[in-house]
Amino acid sequence: MKPTDALKIRLRILAGLPPTSPTDNELGRIIQRVSEVAIQRTPTEADWKAAATAVVPLAGRHKYAAEDMSDLNELLEQILRGTEGD
Repeated sequence: MKPTDALKIRLRILAGLPPTSPTDNELGRIIQRVSEVAIQRTPTEADWKAAATAVVPLAGRHKYAAEDMSDLNELLEQILRGTEGD
């Protein structure tokens, strides 16, 4: 799975995003917001959730039953480095 796809799934779970969100455009805007935080400090899950909630309409209205242990900051690094996974 590509890091961007893994990040989308993780954000859906974390921020209660609709199943079709985030779109590629929304994901880019979320990454931009979190990257700005990352200049000053390591982003927290609260930072990721705040970014997703600010960007995606209807955030927080969906609930998913899943446990996902992937690290959001590691996914961000992979995406910014251009590392593609399978």
